[in-house]
Amino acid sequence: MCIIFSKPAGIAFPSITTLKACWERNPHGAGFAVAAANRVYIRKGFMTWDEFTTIDFDRLADHACVFHFRYATHGSVSPGNCHPFPVTGNLKRTNATVDVAVAHNGVILGQ
Repeated sequence: MCIIFSKPAGIAFPSITTLKACWERNPHGAGFAVAAANRVYIRKGFMTWDEFTTIDFDRLADHACVFHFRYATHGSVSPGNCHPFPVTGNLKRTNATVDVAVAHNGVILGQ
């Protein structure tokens, strides 16, 4: 099952050892959403550990964030299927600025 963690503004990130463990157990891509200036910024589609470690965690330290490490159960292993997702518009955008984002574990069914 996927791993999601939230980090409140001003709280330290988990250690690199913990992040690496999350990645190793859920290696099908990762993404995050950060809340800043009354907007939510989504960056997802980190498909390798090396790509993931390019994230500037220091820049995110003062902001609330949600991170998602994917273990694919439905859908292809691809950047667009990583979480978080914008609530409206094109769900598969890998970079988006939105009002609301969501990350989940499981399957959301629709018509």
